[in-house]
Amino acid sequence: MEKQPELMPGKERAWLLQVTANECRNLHRRLCRRSTVSLDEALAVAAPEYTPLLTHVMKQRPTDRAVLYLFYYEGFSTEEIGQMLHTSQSAVTTRLHRARKNLKATLEQEGYYETGL
Repeated sequence: MEKQPELMPGKERAWLLQVTANECRNLHRRLCRRSTVSLDEALAVAAPEYTPLLTHVMKQRPTDRAVLYLFYYEGFSTEEIGQMLHTSQSAVTTRLHRARKNLKATLEQEGYYETGL
């Protein structure tokens, strides 16, 4: 619809219906590829070797937890996360940096992460 092609008179309706059908198909494909579950459900079904890490991720601040989960577990890009959280891509990158730093400090205190290795 943004391109506004040259249409023959009387064909506007058919073009609009086709554009609508194509967008519906695209939306359906995106939804089928990205199944969503709550963070608590993801934690419950996680592989046992990831459970300690997920537990520590869940203990982070809500904004940090959200960007960590969306980036590493769901595989979204920083741009997509920014759109979902209604913030800029640079803000998402900053939150990821801060969240990684906090998670590293937490894991070091718990003995899961050793420096210098």
